[in-house]
Amino acid sequence: MLEYMDTKDATPQDTSQPATVSQTSVATAPPSLPAPSAQASPLKQAVIFALILALVMCLQLIAFIAPSAKAEASGLRIGITGETALLEQVRPALENGLKDRATLENYPDREALTQAIKERKAEAGLVIDASKPEVLTASAAGQAIGSLGTQLTAAMQKELNTRVLEGIKAGIAQAQAQAQVEMPAKIAGLLAQIRANPQMLAALPADGSLPPQLLAQLTAGDSPAPETPGVPPTASNLPDLQLPQVTLTDVVPVSDTDPLGIGITLTPVPLTIAGLIGGIAVFFLFTTLRARLLMACVYALAYAGLGILVLNTWLGVYPGNAGAVFVAMTSSIFTTTCLFIALATLLKHAGLALGVVITIFMGLPWAGLALPPQFLPSGLGDFGQYLLPGATTTLMRNLGYFPDADATFGWLVILGWLLAAGLLIGLAVLRGNRAVSRAGSKVT
Repeated sequence: MLEYMDTKDATPQDTSQPATVSQTSVATAPPSLPAPSAQASPLKQAVIFALILALVMCLQLIAFIAPSAKAEASGLRIGITGETALLEQVRPALENGLKDRATLENYPDREALTQAIKERKAEAGLVIDASKPEVLTASAAGQAIGSLGTQLTAAMQKELNTRVLEGIKAGIAQAQAQAQVEMPAKIAGLLAQIRANPQMLAALPADGSLPPQLLAQLTAGDSPAPETPGVPPTASNLPDLQLPQVTLTDVVPVSDTDPLGIGITLTPVPLTIAGLIGGIAVFFLFTTLRARLLMACVYALAYAGLGILVLNTWLGVYPGNAGAVFVAMTSSIFTTTCLFIALATLLKHAGLALGVVITIFMGLPWAGLALPPQFLPSGLGDFGQYLLPGATTTLMRNLGYFPDADATFGWLVILGWLLAAGLLIGLAVLRGNRAVSRAGSKVT
């Protein structure tokens, strides 16, 4: 090119030495070295992309950890039943202790309350009975619900213990006023029982409301209770004063092979990842829509079939209806795969990134895996149930442990996402057809 330019620009008298001019021009041209900016540009880009990726992953960390770290129960439903007179006495104290975290709902009897828990219309239940108080819970609903039952048992026991202590104080006052002998004897025998009961000792008020002599007797260890002349302080003298013990009953326990409920908590995670990887693999392996949908269908059926063998037959994580759980797994994986196919077909790599955000960044942290939706920050728990991981989590838990619960909502959410994926695929096909038509019209 340089020789051509030299020959073209030379005058007629210079045409006799075209090669000399060309050689000189080539010899004097400076060597072509890459610009310094061109060498630094990839390094700068690497640093920038690394910082952006670290920021994105930090946001993902916040999305996973923050809801659990800031978890606080709200909107819980606790059923209550029992004797009317006792309910009127205990209910104000319970409502004051629960505050805005839960609402108490009345049920006619224990059977109705138990059925409400099995239908997931109540997270826990309280049976207020003077002789047999009871707390009903369902550990299969999650570890947080199981812990709630334990907390309610302790709170209810403390409330009943407080009332017994109030009765003791009233009895002492009555005995002092009327110089009775039988009541102090009964109370003395009761004090011996209290000293032997750690829960009762833990419930003693520390506000100075107990008489010093009574408090000294209660904390006297194994020393015998003071005797009253004429009447021995034995348990036979205690027909009217009892120490009620609250019983904790697990209405819907987890499987014996998964005593901590870890299996049902973590299962939605590999299911979501399986749908993600399946969608990406199908998109890059095949170019035709028919092949992609066929592979997605076969992939979902095969994965769910193997998964139900592992979860139900081998590990026993979902002891309920294996057929229903299989259909739920297949539907969830197929829908997630189709969603990634649709987004990638319509938006290419940006669509894949959007799918990751919907399913991994938002879906899993807000799905209510370890914590029920009621324990997540306001709004996030409810919103998470409209995403595929959240709907799948609740649906499979209901099918596996709560067959009496209504599972319609979970099926509708999965169906809605499948229809949305189909709509996006239709838009992508329509846009591709228009592009082909435009290209054909330009050629003609």
